[in-house]
Amino acid sequence: MNIIFLDVDGVLNSEEFEVYHPEFCFGLDIYQRELDTLALIRLQKLVQSTNSVVVISSSWKHSKGLPVLIAALNSYNIGVVGITGHVDSRIRGIEIKNWIDDNINLVDSYLILDDDEDMLYMQKDNFIHIDNKYGLTDKDVAKGISILNGE
Repeated sequence: MNIIFLDVDGVLNSEEFEVYHPEFCFGLDIYQRELDTLALIRLQKLVQSTNSVVVISSSWKHSKGLPVLIAALNSYNIGVVGITGHVDSRIRGIEIKNWIDDNINLVDSYLILDDDEDMLYMQKDNFIHIDNKYGLTDKDVAKGISILNGE
């Protein structure tokens, strides 16, 4: 199975989204306001093009926004199969490695989408550093498809 480890802030939202698209924010739950529809559509394309599922690695896993996030992903036919655990070091790369180690029989290939860089060296070829100014872009999606499809 292809796994996408997903951060939210800086990936499914961005500085530009908040500044240039405030019309999406009115009348929504505080967490729904944080999700950029265009980024969700891009993630959907990545998931469908690579037959992938998502594991949530974002700090949203500790928030009241988690059910909103999962519902939003499901509404775009993006399946969620897990959530990374928490380690005291707060290094996301270790949390991802632990999830992979615990679920090694499920993982054919993986991709990490995150705007932070606290990944392990061994994960560098599977990591796309997302620019939080723009969030998930078409270029990021193309690179992710290439990584997950082994191109």
